[in-house]
Amino acid sequence: MGRVFLIAVLLFSVILPGCGAGGGGGSTSGSSPLIPATGKLEGAIVQGSQPVSGADVSVSSPLGRAVDTSSGGGRAIRGRTDSNGYFLLTDLDQGLYTLTVTSGQISYTTRVRIQGGVTNYVGNDAQNKYLDLSRGSVTGRVLSKNGTPIGGYVVVADDSASLMTTTWSDGTFTFYNLSPGNHSLRSFWSRKEGENGGSSLSKSFAVEAGKLAETDLTIEVSGASIVGAIKWNGAPLSGVTLEYATPNGVIAASVVTDSSGNYKIPDLPDGTYTFTPKHPNYQFNPASTTVTIANFLSLLKIQPSFYTISGTVTLSGSPLSGITVNLTGDNVSQTSTDASGNYSFTGLPNGTYTVTPQHPNFTFTPVNSNVTIMNASQVGINFTATRVAYGWSGTITNKSGGAPLAGVTVDLWNPDQTGTLIATTSTDSNGFYQFNGLTNGNTYTVEPSLTDWGFTPPDKTAQINSADLTGQNFQGSYLSYAITGTIKDSFDNRPVEGLTVNLTGAAVASVATDGQGKYTFSDLSAGVYTVTPSQANYTFTPVSASITITNKNKSKNFTADYTLLSVSGQVKNQSGVKLSGVTVTYSGPTSGTLVTNIEGIYRIFGAGAGTYTITASIPDYTMNPDPASVVVTTNDKKQDFTATRLWNQWSGLVRDGNNVGVGNVSLTLSGTDALGNPVLQTVLSSSVDGSYLFDNLEDSNGSGYTVTPTYAGYTFNPVSSTKTVTTDKTQNFTMQCWRVSGTVTDAGTGNPIQGVAMSLTGPLNFNTTTALDGTYSFDRVPNGSYTLTPSHPNYVFTPNNFTMAGGNLTRNFTGTRTKYSISGSLKNGNTPLVGFTLNLTGAGTGSTTTDASGNWTFSNLNNSSTYTVTPASAGYDFDPASDTETIASNDITGVNFVSILQNMTVFVSNRDVNNEIYSMDASGNSQTNLTGNAADDHDPAYSVEHNWIVFTSNRFDGTNNDYEIYRMNGDGSGLTQLTTDGGTDMQPAWTGTSALPPFTDKILFVSNRSGRFEIWKMDTNGGNQVQVTNTAVVGALYNQYPSVANVPSLGGWSLFFSSDRQDPGGDEDICYIPNITGQPLPFGDASVVAMMNTPAANDSEPRVAPSGQYLAYSRDGEVYRYRFSDSTTINLTNNAAWDNSPTWSAYSNTILFVSDRVGSALQIFGMRTVSGVVLKQYTSSGENWWPSRRGP
Repeated sequence: MGRVFLIAVLLFSVILPGCGAGGGGGSTSGSSPLIPATGKLEGAIVQGSQPVSGADVSVSSPLGRAVDTSSGGGRAIRGRTDSNGYFLLTDLDQGLYTLTVTSGQISYTTRVRIQGGVTNYVGNDAQNKYLDLSRGSVTGRVLSKNGTPIGGYVVVADDSASLMTTTWSDGTFTFYNLSPGNHSLRSFWSRKEGENGGSSLSKSFAVEAGKLAETDLTIEVSGASIVGAIKWNGAPLSGVTLEYATPNGVIAASVVTDSSGNYKIPDLPDGTYTFTPKHPNYQFNPASTTVTIANFLSLLKIQPSFYTISGTVTLSGSPLSGITVNLTGDNVSQTSTDASGNYSFTGLPNGTYTVTPQHPNFTFTPVNSNVTIMNASQVGINFTATRVAYGWSGTITNKSGGAPLAGVTVDLWNPDQTGTLIATTSTDSNGFYQFNGLTNGNTYTVEPSLTDWGFTPPDKTAQINSADLTGQNFQGSYLSYAITGTIKDSFDNRPVEGLTVNLTGAAVASVATDGQGKYTFSDLSAGVYTVTPSQANYTFTPVSASITITNKNKSKNFTADYTLLSVSGQVKNQSGVKLSGVTVTYSGPTSGTLVTNIEGIYRIFGAGAGTYTITASIPDYTMNPDPASVVVTTNDKKQDFTATRLWNQWSGLVRDGNNVGVGNVSLTLSGTDALGNPVLQTVLSSSVDGSYLFDNLEDSNGSGYTVTPTYAGYTFNPVSSTKTVTTDKTQNFTMQCWRVSGTVTDAGTGNPIQGVAMSLTGPLNFNTTTALDGTYSFDRVPNGSYTLTPSHPNYVFTPNNFTMAGGNLTRNFTGTRTKYSISGSLKNGNTPLVGFTLNLTGAGTGSTTTDASGNWTFSNLNNSSTYTVTPASAGYDFDPASDTETIASNDITGVNFVSILQNMTVFVSNRDVNNEIYSMDASGNSQTNLTGNAADDHDPAYSVEHNWIVFTSNRFDGTNNDYEIYRMNGDGSGLTQLTTDGGTDMQPAWTGTSALPPFTDKILFVSNRSGRFEIWKMDTNGGNQVQVTNTAVVGALYNQYPSVANVPSLGGWSLFFSSDRQDPGGDEDICYIPNITGQPLPFGDASVVAMMNTPAANDSEPRVAPSGQYLAYSRDGEVYRYRFSDSTTINLTNNAAWDNSPTWSAYSNTILFVSDRVGSALQIFGMRTVSGVVLKQYTSSGENWWPSRRGP
C-alpha cells in the first residue's frame, strides 16, 4: 500500500487523516509539552437505548497482568456505573488495556487506549462516549509485509465515513458499538492489500454481542500517494493545477483538481518535493511549499488570496443609503449602501466583475462599472445618483398600544382620481410600507385595508413636491360590532326583564334582557345573523329578525305579548310623576304582593278569572282608589292609582360658580305652619352632589317658610329664599366662588415646573402644588382681594395680586432658575442599596441617604459652582469612588455609583489568649480584633448586603453549655444578642436577600434546643425562630454546617448541610434538601438527599460557590471540590497536612481554607478553585480558623 499524505486548504476546509470517528490516533512530529504519565477513562454503559446502572467496569493489561489494585497509589481501576450508566476510572498508566464490563449475566470485553494527562473516552469519539452491551467491537493492527506495525494510516469500517480512524504508532486501531453480524475493513487509500499481496481492498470479519473481534491488515508498502481537496469558503475549487517538482527544480508532473476539488498524486517514492498550486483567478500563500516524504504524515497548507471591491453612492454630494448594489461576473452577490453611502463586496478572487447600482427613484452615473481584480483590491468604485422619481412611505400601527400591524394591504390610486389602482403593497413585520417611482407634481391617494380593521384616517391624499413623502402613518382599530335592542310588553310598553334572546349565523350566543328590557350581543365581526327572542307564556313580534353587519352596529327591537291573563297598572302622584317602590297587594283567585318599577308600573301575571281586591300603598301618601275592585273574565285588565302626599317637601341644589355641587353646606328652614306653630329644621350639610331636602312639612301660613344656606367665609345667591308651602317646593342656591388656575414654567426653557408650592392668601387662604405639567388650580375661591405667591427652592418668582369679582381667573407664572440639584443612584449590580450615606463637598457641604430605589439627590445648589459627591458607607468601595460636577444652569442627573465588594475576611484567632473574631483585608493586612473580651467567640459569618457579622459566643454566661448567636456591625460595633434559649446555638450562616421564600434574608443556625442538633432559621433581628430540619433516624445526633444556595443543576434553591444520619453516631456525609421554596417546615427525613455517602470517610463543612457550579467541603483533613454538572470530585489540597474549613470568594475563583502545613498551628491560606495551587498564607500569629470571606 502507498503511504498517504493530504494537501488541504487549511483556511477553508481541512481534511486530515485521523479526523474520522474511530478509536485510533496518528503520530505527529515536532516538540510537545511534557505529558503526565497517567490519564482518566470515562463514558457510559448502555444496552440498546437504556443506561445500565450498577455495572462493574475494570481494566487489565493486554498480556493478562492485572493492573495494580493495592492501596498504595490510590488508583481507580475498577468502578461501578451510576444511575445514568456513567463511570470514571482515574490514574491509569499510558498504554493499551483490555476493558471488561460485567452486568448480571452479561460480560462485555473490548480494548481501550489510555493517553496520559487527558480524559480518554470509551466509544467511537468524544461525542459518542458510550459502550452498547448489545453490540460488539473489533481491534487489530496494520502491518507491513514483514510484520512491522505501521502508524498513521486510515482504516475504515463498512465503508462508513462515521467509522474512520487512523492507526496509532504501534499500528493498532479499534472500532466500537458494531452490530452483531458480518462487517468489512479496508485501508482507505491502499493499492494492494492481503497476506499474499493481492489486489483486494477489503477484509471481512464477524462481530458478536459483547465480544471483541481481532483482525489485522497486512499491506505491501511502495511509493506514497498524496491526495486531498482544495476548497474556497467550503465550496470545492475545481481547475486548480498542482505541479510538483524534484529538488533540482525539474517539474515531475502535475494534476488538476476535479469538480469536487479533489486531487491525487500516486506512487511517489521517498524524497523531497516542491508543490505549486496555480489558478488564473487565485493566488496562494505560500506560492509553493516543500514536503519531504518519509514514513510519517506531512501536511501542505495552501491558502488562496481574496480581495475587495468597494465604493460610495452619493446624491448631490451627500451619501445615499439604501441603494441596492449588484455584483455579477466571476462572482454574483448583492448588498446595500449603509448610512454613509458605502458598499463593499469582500472575499473575491482574481477575475472580472460588473458593479451595478439600482433603485426605482434614481438613475446612476455611470450606469455600471466593469472591475478587474488582479492581485489587489479595487476601491473607489463610486456612483453619482440623479433623482428621477420619489417615494411615499409610512407605518401602520395598532391604535390600542401602538404595536406595528403587519400584513395590511395598502393601495396606491392614480393621480387623476379616476379610480385606477396603480400599485398594491403590504406592511412588513414592523408595520412599514413604501411606494417608489412616483412622479413629481402628481397627487396620489393611499388607502389601507385589512379584514375586520378600520383605519384613522381612512386614506391619505398628498402631492409629490420635489421630496419623498415619509411619515404617512395610519392607526388601525380592530372592528368589533354589536347587535342591541329592547323588548317591551305590548300591553303597557313596559320593558320585560329576563327574556332569553338567541343569536345564530356568523356567531352563536344567548343572552337575557336586563331590567330595562335591553339585550346586547358584542364583539361581532361582519356577517349575517338571526336574532330570536323566546320565553314561556310569551309571543314576540317579529318572531325573529335577520341582520346583516357590514361596517356598523345594528339594532332591533321586539314587542312581547303575554299569553296568559293579567292585571296591570301604573301609580302616579297628583303632578303625574311616576312613583316607583309602591307596594301593591292583591287578593282573589290568586294573592300576592308586588312593587312598582321605575316607571311606576305593576303587573299581576297569570290572573285567573274572578274578582280581585288591589291595594297600593307608600308612606306619606294616600291612594285613589283605596282599594280597587277588578273583575277578570276573558281579557287583561288595567287599574291605575293616583297618590296624594300627606306632607310637603322643600328640596334643591347648592352649586358653586362653575355649576359644581357643593357638599357640607348648612341649610336652615324656619317659619310658621298653618296652625300657627313655629317650625325650625336644620340640614347639617348638603350631600356631596350639593342636594338637600326638607321633608314632612306641614302647610305654612301665609308668610311661608324661609331657607338660608351658610358656609364659613362664603356668601350665596340668593342669600335666602321664602316660599308659601302648600305643595312641594324647590330652591337652588349658588355659592359665590370661582376658580383660580394657571401654569408655572421655566423662564429660560419654557418647560413646566413641577412641585412649585402655590400659596393664595386673602379672605380665605389656599395652598397647592404644581403638577407634572406645571399646572395648578384653586377651586371655590370667594370674592375678595388676594395675593398668589409661588415658591420653589431652585426658582424665584414675582407674586401676583388680584381681586376675585364673580368669575374664574387665570394666573400664569414664569420662574427664574437660581438653584439646581445633583442626583443619581447607588446600586450593587442591579440591586438598589437602601439607606446608604453620600457626602457633598466643594462649593457646599451636606449629606443624604439613598431611598428605597437606591436614588439620592442634593438640592438647593448654586449655579456655576463645583461639587463633589462621595459615597461613604462602611464596608463598600464604589465605582467611581467620587464624582465631581460643575453646575452650568441645569440640574445634573445620572450620577450613578456601583458598589465594589471589599475583599474582607473575618475569622477566629486565639492570638490574644481567648478565641476572638478578627477581620483582615485582601492582602491579609489590617488584622483587627473585633470582639475583644474574655468570652469564647467563634463561628463568624459575614453579610455582604448588611455589613453585619453573626457569630457564636458564651459571653453572657461564661460556660460551655450556653452558646448563643450574636450580631455586630462590620467594624465590631452595634452588638446585639439574637438567641436566648439557654442551650447551644452555633454555626450561623446568612441566606441573602436573593434567596426565595421562606429563606429570603434569614440567618440559619444549629441548635440542640429540641433534643438533638437540628437546623433552625430566624430573621436578621432574631425574630421568628423556626425549626428547619426534623430528624427521626434512630441514633443520629446532628445536622450541622447549614447553607442555602441556588444550584441550577439541582433544580434551584437547596439547603446543604452535613449529618451523621447515614451512619448514626459515626461519620458525617454531605446532604441536601432540594426545592426548599414554598414547602412547609420543618423538613422530614423523606426530603433529605445524601449527596455523598462515603462510609469510610468523614465529609463535612459543605460550601456552595456563589456561581452555583461547585461545592467545596472537607474530608478527613483534605479540601475537596465537587462539580455539580458532572458529579466529579477532586482533592484540591492532597498533602500530609490537616486542611479544612473551605470558604469561597464572591466570584468563585479562589477558596480560603485552614491548614497546619506550616508549623503545627492552624493558619489561613488561599488557593485557586480549579487547580488547588496555594496562592498565599494570610495569617501567622497564634492559631486561626473559620474564615468567612467577602470579595473576589
